[in-house]
Amino acid sequence: MKGDSGSTWAPPPRPEVRSLALHKIIAEKLRADPSLLRQAISTLNRWKSADGTESADRLEWRELLQGPVDGILAILVDPGPRGIRLRNASPFTGVLTNEERMRIIKAWRAGELTALIRD
Repeated sequence: MKGDSGSTWAPPPRPEVRSLALHKIIAEKLRADPSLLRQAISTLNRWKSADGTESADRLEWRELLQGPVDGILAILVDPGPRGIRLRNASPFTGVLTNEERMRIIKAWRAGELTALIRD
């Protein structure tokens, strides 16, 4: 289908692609600095204090954060249903700088994320 400009129209990338790209950068940072796990645990604790309860996804994150870093890294970049579900409840908020986030968001809006999420 052609748009008014004559270029081929393509649907925007799915939100899961943006989330995967963001979490791929988080995984790289976590691999370089495993102490970032403390920040994720602190986030879960803050959410529990604010809500007074924990969802199944948050409980699953809490269990993952007690395990090996490799397991956490795998979930952060898992393109499957479990990875998508857990990224939607990710406790790694605040790990990325604003510049890192904006780079991904701009690439997502421009439809240029394919290269960023490839292994």
